[in-house]
Amino acid sequence: MANGTILFALNVQVINGQTLRKDHPHLPVIITEDALSSNAPHIREAEKYNLHYILGVKKGDHPFLFRKVEEAQENGEAVQFELVDNDNPQKTHRFLLVNHLPLNESNQDLLINFLEYWEITSEKTQHFSWVTDFTITKGNSYELMRGGRARWKIENETFNTLNFNANLNRTSLANEN
Repeated sequence: MANGTILFALNVQVINGQTLRKDHPHLPVIITEDALSSNAPHIREAEKYNLHYILGVKKGDHPFLFRKVEEAQENGEAVQFELVDNDNPQKTHRFLLVNHLPLNESNQDLLINFLEYWEITSEKTQHFSWVTDFTITKGNSYELMRGGRARWKIENETFNTLNFNANLNRTSLANEN
């Protein structure tokens, strides 16, 4: 992500794109969310306020999109490549990317870019996929994947903080009694 870009793991309706853009008209923002957010109304709202996005997407929720990805692979329009992890040579990063695909059958005018990722080690393989408004290349795939996966870190740290504070409040209340 570009220096100075803010990465949010929030719903664009919660952020309120209109207020955000009124208060910060030039702030570069990337919204990263789970697969519940990869729908046309949500994406159109983000685009309306010039909010970039990296949204999780699941095959079961988007069969049309995943068929288009398969067609792109068959037609040689998809790019697939692997990188060996610099810090851990036992870890492989596999990427599949396709740009300019329709999100779904009902919104074929809404073109998105698709990134699929596998983290492969001898113990396990993890799999993720996202849609984004960023044009995806071999050169930025790793960074976009890190942005998509950052949602987990942001949400987990927020949850842990809230949970910690809730426990402090419970302890404080118990000590008062």
